[in-house]
Amino acid sequence: MKSIRYKNVTSSLDQSCEDMRKFWPDAEVRYCGESPYYSNVNGLILENSSFSDNATVQGLAISALRFDDCHLISIPIAGHSAHRFEGQVFNASNHQAVFQHSGIEISAWPLSHVRTFQVTINKSAYESFATNYLGLERLENTAYLPEIKLNSDFGRNISVLSQRMLQWLNNPAFDFNDSGLILKLFEQSFLKAVVEYQSQAWSFLDENPVAEPFYIKMAEEYIRYHLLDGLNLAKIAESCGISGRTLQLGFQKHRGYSPTEFSRNLRLEAARRDLLSPDLQMNVTRIAMKWGFSHFSRFANQYRKRFHELPSETFQKQS
Repeated sequence: MKSIRYKNVTSSLDQSCEDMRKFWPDAEVRYCGESPYYSNVNGLILENSSFSDNATVQGLAISALRFDDCHLISIPIAGHSAHRFEGQVFNASNHQAVFQHSGIEISAWPLSHVRTFQVTINKSAYESFATNYLGLERLENTAYLPEIKLNSDFGRNISVLSQRMLQWLNNPAFDFNDSGLILKLFEQSFLKAVVEYQSQAWSFLDENPVAEPFYIKMAEEYIRYHLLDGLNLAKIAESCGISGRTLQLGFQKHRGYSPTEFSRNLRLEAARRDLLSPDLQMNVTRIAMKWGFSHFSRFANQYRKRFHELPSETFQKQS
């Protein structure tokens, strides 16, 4: 996945306003604060979305801001801000984010020194994902929930994913150029989390789907990518930004087995491929060690249980 990383730190209001107008040419920007102005933007643009960690002082007001091709989500990290659209004011503060859907005119202003995690989601990608995920022919006449309760069941997924992206954005060691698969999976997970939350307002759905948590596929991809790295539950859970207990319970509920069982089965299948390969100059013990099975008798028992034959019997089938 192609991604564009950007950073911008400025103490010049004029320069910041000019930068804003490059993206939102019709927006009106004014500063009515008393303290010295500054802004700090640390962000990432992906295929169908963008994510940014924004910090600014109190006093910056933006009005007549309009997005015609994407939705905007403002998630508070510190401080709080007000957002006016469709004749109402919504506050992004504490455990509440604000969802501003495409096609409406927005005004926003910080009520304190504020740090916000902002997400834009391409409208077409959002609708395409929603129709595929919910099994619909089209998505039309949908309502939107302007307030996202981040401590609710579906809102918690959005919150956890936001925290994970914030960690990546502020980690100098994270290589965005070498993480295409992870970022693609993350973007899909975020789309899914937002669709799940917003679908609560869609009366045309007979019932909301029983959602599979975003971290299940995220963990599976991480395990596949790090199969030779000696994984344990703590490492896998950390990669998804959740606790080991949450990961364990999620796998048991939605897969019927644990993350470590999933990893072990993949390693058993990889060992079987090696045992059947005539070009691999390794004996059974070395193949077992390669795939993380240090106790040979335990490996043999697990292998026989899965494939109904001993590793040595598979090894003899090499052609």
